[in-house]
Amino acid sequence: MDSSVKRLDNLNSRLESVANNLQSSSGKTGTSHKNSSNEHVDN
Repeated sequence: MDSSVKRLDNLNSRLESVANNLQSSSGKTGTSHKNSSNEHVDN
C-alpha cells in the first residue's frame, strides 16, 4: 500500500513539473508569436 502511494506521489510531482515546463515554454513563445502575427495583420 505504501509503495503504491509513493509511486503515485512521484508520478504526480513529475507530471506537475512537466506541465509547468510546458506552460512556461508554450506561454512565452505562443503568446509572443500570436501577438506579433496579430500586429502584422492589423497593420
